Amino acid sequence: MKFFSLIPAIGLAVLGAVSVVAQQPSVVIDELRAVTVEAANLRDVVGNITLVNVIFLAPQVLSGIRTIVDTLEDDLTTIDPSTPPYDDDAAADVVDALTQFVEVQQELLNNITGKRGILGIFAPGIACSLLVLESAADALIFAIIGLIPTQQDQALNLKAFLDQTLDNAIHVYGGCP
Repeated sequence: MKFFSLIPAIGLAVLGAVSVVAQQPSVVIDELRAVTVEAANLRDVVGNITLVNVIFLAPQVLSGIRTIVDTLEDDLTTIDPSTPPYDDDAAADVVDALTQFVEVQQELLNNITGKRGILGIFAPGIACSLLVLESAADALIFAIIGLIPTQQDQALNLKAFLDQTLDNAIHVYGGCP
């Protein structure tokens, strides 16, 4: 019977360990790298869109953006606002991963913008998807900024670069109705 009284304590210990692991800089870096890979894969799909295959690949663009948004939202849930800030070395590593994320997102968005003529019929859906992407990316970046105060200026600059590219893409696609 005493064993059963230990189950809640064991559960709390396991949950506490998971929470601590999720707050390590390496977890945030790995999450950024994973979503960067998703964006790179979608960038390649968009780059291969032609008049011949647009009807088949355009739905993949919309679902790919949704996948990226879902990943960003999942990543956001792993960041506990009460986590103490990372030291400067760890913060610099997070900014390196964030830089890669922003660069690949910008490449993806530039590819999407460049395919506006071919993707015209899908413009409203793409514009609305990009608005949701912007919201999810902003939320995650702001959460990350709370963990890296020594690199806050660099992270804010990266956010501004990404927002500018997103805003341009949304504008090119006519905005979200």
